[in-house]
Parts: sequence; C-alpha cells; structure tokens
Amino acid sequence: MNYFNDLTLPRFFCFRLVTVTVLLLLAGWNSAEAQTYPFREYGVLDGMPQGEYPWTIQDSRGYFWLKSSVSLFRFDGTEFIDYSRTDSIYKYSHLFFFEDMKHTIWLLNNDGLAKFTGDGFSYFHPSANLKIKKFEGACLMPCDSNNNFYLVCSKEGSSKNSIVTFREGAFSDYSARFPTLDSMNIYFTFYDAAADVLMIQSDEVHLWSWKDSTLKLLTNNFHGFQKGAGNVLYRIDHKYYEYKNSSLTPVNDPFYIDRSLVRIKDNLGKRDSLEYFAGNSLIRLETTRQPFYGFLDRENCLWLNYLTGMGVLSSTAFSSIELNKTGLNSVWAVACDKRRHIWLGSLFGGNLLEYDGKVFKQRNEFKKVMPESTVFFKGSRTMKNGDIWFSTSTGVLVWNGKKFSRLKGISDFAQVCYIYEDPDNNLVMIGTDKGLYIIKEGASHLLKEFSEEQSGVIEGITKDDLGMYWLSGHKGILKFDGINSTRIRQDILPNEDTYTIEKDSHGGIWLTSTSGLFFKNRNSETFIDGLPFDINSGANSIIVMDSSHILVGRTRDICIIDLMKFYSNRKDYYRLYDKSDGYTGSDCLDDGIIKDKSGCFWILTSERLVKFDPSRLRKNITPPIMHLTGLFYRNDSLNWISVEKSGFFYSIPENIVLKSDQHSIRITYNGISTTNPAKVTYRYFLEGYDKKWSLPTVRREKTFEKLPPGHYTFMLKATN
Repeated sequence: MNYFNDLTLPRFFCFRLVTVTVLLLLAGWNSAEAQTYPFREYGVLDGMPQGEYPWTIQDSRGYFWLKSSVSLFRFDGTEFIDYSRTDSIYKYSHLFFFEDMKHTIWLLNNDGLAKFTGDGFSYFHPSANLKIKKFEGACLMPCDSNNNFYLVCSKEGSSKNSIVTFREGAFSDYSARFPTLDSMNIYFTFYDAAADVLMIQSDEVHLWSWKDSTLKLLTNNFHGFQKGAGNVLYRIDHKYYEYKNSSLTPVNDPFYIDRSLVRIKDNLGKRDSLEYFAGNSLIRLETTRQPFYGFLDRENCLWLNYLTGMGVLSSTAFSSIELNKTGLNSVWAVACDKRRHIWLGSLFGGNLLEYDGKVFKQRNEFKKVMPESTVFFKGSRTMKNGDIWFSTSTGVLVWNGKKFSRLKGISDFAQVCYIYEDPDNNLVMIGTDKGLYIIKEGASHLLKEFSEEQSGVIEGITKDDLGMYWLSGHKGILKFDGINSTRIRQDILPNEDTYTIEKDSHGGIWLTSTSGLFFKNRNSETFIDGLPFDINSGANSIIVMDSSHILVGRTRDICIIDLMKFYSNRKDYYRLYDKSDGYTGSDCLDDGIIKDKSGCFWILTSERLVKFDPSRLRKNITPPIMHLTGLFYRNDSLNWISVEKSGFFYSIPENIVLKSDQHSIRITYNGISTTNPAKVTYRYFLEGYDKKWSLPTVRREKTFEKLPPGHYTFMLKATN
C-alpha cells in the first residue's frame, strides 16, 4: 500500500515578455463514532467578507465564487478578492452567478446581468419596452449549449413571471413568443445539459420540460433537485429521479448516478448529517451546525458553507477526540484490546476509560486489585494473547478481557515505564525505576543496573536479527545480550532522553529521541540521521506499520517512511503529515502509537487522541491549475503599475512590450490546489535571464530588477 498523499505532477505555464531598448477543523463536525474530522476553516479573519453564503460554484479555472445578500467574492484556495463595493455591485441584490458555455463569469441580480471582466463587472440592463420589474433569480445553469440565457422575471402590470432570453448583449421576451409559456406563472428555469432540455418549474410544485417548442408536464409534486458534477437528480415525494428518454425515471441510489453529490439531511431537528463519496467509499458525517450548502470540488474535496464562513474537510484519514472531553487528566496510557476497544489511563487521578468507538465507559473496578494511589504511565502493551498489560506507578495491571488482575513478581512500588514481549520466545522485559525485570516461564528476575542512578530507566526495547537486544532510555541506548550490556556512544547519538526503538522488516534499527530520529543498518554499527538533518526534529514514538512502512510520531507532525524508497537511497522516502494535511495532534507522547485489529493507528498526543486510517489517505493526482495573475512595472514614484487591469483572467497576450523605463517588473501567479494549498510549491525560469530553474518556493510572486534590453520568456511550474 502506498501511504504517500502527493504526486509530483507539475503543470507548465509560460508567456512571452518583450522589452525594447531597456526593459497568485471544523469544530462541531463529528462522525457517528464521536470523533471529530479535521476541517480547514475560512472566515472574516482570513479575508472573507461577513455574511451568510448559501451558494458557491467553482469555475473551470478552479476559482470559487461565493455570494450573500451583501457580498460577492472570488477565492483561489488561499486569498479572497471582494467585489462587493466595486462597480456599484453592493446596490443590487445578488441572485445568482454562473459560468456560461464560453467560460465567462456572469452575475444575475434584480436589475440585469453583470459580466466579469477580470477586475470588475460590466452591466447589461434590459430595455424599458420589455417592462421588466425585476429578475427573480435562478438555481442551476440558465444557459443552453448555444449560450442562450433563459431568465425568469416579473413584469410591470402582471401577476405572472415570464421568461426573458439574453444573447450577445441583448434581452428579448421569450414567453411572449409562445402562448403556452405566456399563460404560465414561472417559478424558475434551468437547463439540463445532459438531456439537452430546458426545465421549467411553475407554481412551486409543477415541473415541466420544454424542448422543440413542446411543453410536457413531468410531475405536480416537485420538491427540488440535487446537482453534482454530472446529471441533475429530481426529488419527488422524497425520492430521486433522473430525466432520460423524455421522462423521469426512479433512482434507487443517487450516488450510483453521480458520485460528486453531497446530500445534507435534517434528522428531526436533532442533528444534521451529510453523505458523500470520498474516492470509492461512502462517508457519513454528523454535525450540530447546519450547513447551507455542500459540494465537492474538482479535487473531490468536501466544502461546506455555513453561517459564519466556510470550511473544507482536510482528510477522512484522520479523526480525533479531545482528551479534555473524556474527563481524564493527563492521559499517558493507551492500549487496544482484542475487541478493538481503546483504553485510556490517566496520570493524575489514576482513572481508566474504555472506548468502544461510540462512548467512553469508566472502568475503575481495577482499584480492587491495585493500590488506591495507582496512576498510569506510558509504555503499556497488548500482548500476543490479547491481554493488556498496563504500565502503572505500582506495577503492572492486567486486563484479560473479563477481569483485572495484578502481575506477580513485580515490586508493589515499581514505577513501570515500558513493557516488551519478545516475539520469538515469549520472554518479557519490563523497564521500571527499580531496574529491568525479565520474566521467562513465569519466573521474574530484576537487573538493578537499569535504574535511574546507574544505566538509566529503560523506555524502549527491540531485538535485532542476530538476537541482540537494543535498549533505549533516560541515559541513551545500550546493547544487551540478556546478561551483559554495553553503552553505545557515538557523536550523533544523544546521551539522554531516548524513547521508542524498533526494528524494521529489513533488519534496520530506528530510534526516537529529543534530538530527532536515528537509524542503523543491520550490517553497520553506526547510526545516522533517519531524516534529512534540517527537518530531523524531536521524535517521541515509532511503530512498524507493515513490511514496507514505519510511522514516526513527532512534536508537530507525524512522518511515514517508505522503506523500499529509503533502502533504495531515494530522496522522497518520507512524507510529513501536519495540520494542513488533517493531522491535528501535537506533541506525540513517548510510546504513544498503537495499532488496532482493523489496521488503524491511534496516536496519543498531549491534547488529543488521533485515529489514523492509512487506507483513507487520498492521492492528489490533480495538478494545480496554473494562473499568471499579474504583470507590474515600477514607475519613477516606486509604485507598481499593472500592465493589464484584467489580471490575465480570460487570456494572456503572447507578447507583452514594455517601455525603456519599465525595466523592474513583478510577476504574480498562483496554482490552485484545494487539497492542501499550503504545500503547493513553485519553480520559475526567466529564459534569457536566468541560468537555471529556481529552487521550490511557496511565494506567489517574483520580482526582477533592472532587466537589460532583450526578449524574455517567463516559465512557471507548480507541484501539489
């Protein structure tokens, strides 16, 4: 399985530049398992104008257009541009905006149509002889394949709404041409492109088809529609239908017809839920907040519009539980039993919870077999037989699925920090403040040299392919043959605060520590950095995912290492997942990652318990949509002047000629990739000036100072 989320898929964009002489979490969202999925939210502080936004479209260029009763703006996944107070737009009630068949953006309001020019809007108003009082709006695409617009309006002196068409800048009365239409009170129209037919709703509940000047009643109980990227689905008596062969046909599963649908349900006022397809799996989410609208964008990202802003689901691979909502104080113990229930134990208060995926249940009956002062430490383990051995301040607590017991042979006063079970011979080692306990065939033996005063308390153990044990702990790492130990001293290794240590499927040894992640090949005695030096920050926990991958818990993120790539010396052997990817944890605890029977990983952090499902990691195979958004020159007053007011929205001239005193230029650009806009990187090359492509950068502009006379071609590529 490939756990890597991003592919290097550059998209190129270039234009010619010629000079003469001189020369761009959602709180409250919970699954049925009471785990919060991560949403990336946008609101007023991000530049989003205030207001409710019940409608959003994404145009063919990748831009989002959002409107409310007072605002209209464009969004590229990173920045907002507000058009609410330009071109007197704020004077009108915005009804609907859409992209026509020629990829032009239009805004329909009460008084007419406005065409987006690239930097503002150009208005088209109907002539007075049409006697239009106001336009009534639209709900879906109002234009046909020939780019004729069908718009609903009310007229002076009439109680019925009519259809007016718009084409190439001119309005005409369409209903007046057909007596059948002229006698109807039309609620709204939309064009079903898949069926090549105009749909007309009259009197709120009647739905008609109009084609070849023929009107046909489809239903008198129309309740609305559902529109994804494909066909329109029609709701009648709370059931779904599709229009084909000139009639409405029942649809048992609307997602079978169009997997870009997002369905929002109202569960009797208690809690709203939604359903959508993420890849090949149907996802259901529940919320206490009601969204106005939900849709999937071109990268299959789920977007929701709600009262105070908008949000996009970062990932379904990650969900989390806030630890402060469990009632526990400082959770240090985490384990999974044979029923896939998760157990959490606290350091302060010494309480224990069992989580079945839906609710938490307090399980403090263990206090009947343990001292009252017992609290939970890190380092618990699920044994091969399915029993959980909990690390506590007073020895080892055992849960066998039916009852609690106390492990014999361990001091009542031993503070247990780590439990290890040898996969080959059932030998058990337990690191405590009293030393290292070795349990074999029921007999327990204490090695006192592994205490804080001598070799250090042991917090991690693994065994190499030669049968030698490697021990990590408070005073660095040691090599141990079961009797004698040798401290490993190397300049690269820390002498204290080493944590989890594991062996991978190739026999390599991996070590986490406050100084970073370190690695030793099976045929070498020397450790090296496990990650590139400049990003090798503190790592607290590591776990083998499968034969090809390991998972590392760090301070601000997690890291997945592809072992095949690593051992092949490829530079792209690792992938970091942080908040921008949907991982909301921080400061992964020592030995704080466990794996359940379903293949999911539970990551214990200082504030959250994060569930990570690798099977839901989604490859983003869609390259960023590249746009050059501006070309500016610096004038004598040191101000930047745009050479093209439209910002190259609709087209870019092949050649741009600058004057002799316009030799300092700035080029702005963007690459729209909504899956993770923070990690889009750019490389540029000014042919005729640069010697090579630039290094990757997240900056969305480049300035060139004092360009000499010449012909230049600016090239740009973006990677998701």
